[in-house]
Amino acid sequence: MNFTDSDPLENEKEPIKKLNDNHPKPYIVLPRIISIKKDAFFDLPEFLSQLRAGRDGLCICDSLTKEIAGRKVEEVVVSSNFTLDFYEISDADIPTVKEVEKYIKTKGFDFIIGVGGGRAIDVAKITSFHTANFFISVPTAPSHDGVASNIASIRSNKGFISMKAHPPHCVVADINIIATAPHRLVASGCADVISNMTAILDWKLGRDTKNENYSRYASAISQMSYNILKRNIKLVKPNSVAGVHLVMDALVASGMAMSIYGNSRPASGGEHLISHALDRIAKTPALHGEQCGVATIFTMYLHEGDWKEVRRLLSTVGAPVNLEQLGVTKEEFIKAVQLAPRIRPNRFTILHQNLAKERIEKVLEETMLI
Repeated sequence: MNFTDSDPLENEKEPIKKLNDNHPKPYIVLPRIISIKKDAFFDLPEFLSQLRAGRDGLCICDSLTKEIAGRKVEEVVVSSNFTLDFYEISDADIPTVKEVEKYIKTKGFDFIIGVGGGRAIDVAKITSFHTANFFISVPTAPSHDGVASNIASIRSNKGFISMKAHPPHCVVADINIIATAPHRLVASGCADVISNMTAILDWKLGRDTKNENYSRYASAISQMSYNILKRNIKLVKPNSVAGVHLVMDALVASGMAMSIYGNSRPASGGEHLISHALDRIAKTPALHGEQCGVATIFTMYLHEGDWKEVRRLLSTVGAPVNLEQLGVTKEEFIKAVQLAPRIRPNRFTILHQNLAKERIEKVLEETMLI
């Protein structure tokens, strides 16, 4: 199988536009309203009015997040004379995106609310973008940095791909709900933020060796999200409301860095490519953030950076720090490292030095990943 930037949708009918790393936007689009606090749900009607988003909305969620938060959203907005329909999804894949888009165009809605951890928000993000609707992001777990970004991760017939969308017009993160998420999801979100450090190193490498476009502003915001987390890492522990608030702040900042630049480069380097490769190779892939975290230990070593600090931070929040904890075999990880550069050949990273199996095994041993 040949993995290139044009592969994932080549067999899809009416292909959806994907991200173009080489041409970031010449302008910046950011969320207009961000609310991260307890009882944030109750401000939804006010936010919708401020946005002049219209009266008729569609809530995209899965069966679980509908009960966790979707019903609460419905209660609040309907009591303020808005209408809200529901569309339940089971996956964030190309067929689902097209089905939801058809439903939106048939019914006609003014705004789309994505309620969930990852899948629902990604589907809401991309469908609202294609149908020119307002998009409100309502995360139920702090497991990834897509809650405020302009990037949607959608499953195609060849794995997950990053697709061009728009950032949410409004982010409503109700800490009361998010604090009930399993700690594993919180730790995964932390690992996703921690991986920003090697993403930035890879970006600078692309700038210096390939004359790649580079934004100091977006890079600084990405760095800031990591610093927010690092300075207060001990707050992140099970049943810690303060820790959940901290992680959400960092994830939103990371997502904004991507929106500022126009694609995921400020927060996605070789470590993310390894994660995407594991999604295709591993018999039982772990959570996205968990895979990125372990891969960050690996790529930080290649950058001759402080991989021990990465390991310490991951360990502190309870994220995996080796392949056994990740649930991935050594053979699967080696294959993922070798495949990673071909997933996005135009996104230059430290992995594009074409590492031999023996070199990968040595790094795994020296970083205590095996």
